[in-house]
Amino acid sequence: MQAQTESAYDFFRAQGSDVAAGLLNGTVGPRVMKDGTYLHSYTQLGSATDATSLANMLASLDMLEEMNKVRTQVEHIGELKVTDTAMAYTMLAANWSSCATTPARSPAPPSRAPETSARSTSPT
Repeated sequence: MQAQTESAYDFFRAQGSDVAAGLLNGTVGPRVMKDGTYLHSYTQLGSATDATSLANMLASLDMLEEMNKVRTQVEHIGELKVTDTAMAYTMLAANWSSCATTPARSPAPPSRAPETSARSTSPT
């Protein structure tokens, strides 16, 4: 039986992209922000308002396709290539940026260490 893919994290795990999945849950290279929070703590894996939701991930790929058309047809430069790791890091940055402009989306408290669970970004 195949596991259901509910988020970019699940997608990356299913593809064997352990670095990308680890970036999203903080088990790979957890970045500490200036305020002491971890970059991944701004991410709510799979939430409809989070960059890691499958709908948002697919929408971002559609935007990339459009951007690449402009790059190749208008600017006459090469397409941007996407890796799972680059996509995961970009998701973290988008979530951080969203939280920075939307106070209601606050991260986990700064005292929390990176999560090691495969399903959550909030330590237990």
